[in-house]
Amino acid sequence: MCQLEMFEKIITVKIISIQGHQNFYLVLCEVKEFILNQSKNFKLWLYVDGIQIISSNLASETLSSARDIILTSALVGG
Repeated sequence: MCQLEMFEKIITVKIISIQGHQNFYLVLCEVKEFILNQSKNFKLWLYVDGIQIISSNLASETLSSARDIILTSALVGG
């Protein structure tokens, strides 16, 4: 668990699935762990500002400056 500051920036993480999408509003110290857990447990891909990132290589600095964070199921072309 992280120590929360009164005016800490809230970061939105969007999870997109066949059921629609869900928004999660988290503080920075919670985001990385949330993304790692979701990626591992549900095999989701991570996109930060439109660029796919391997979740295990995610840096906190990337998250703090991100405008758009999306987790989604693997995309398969045909």
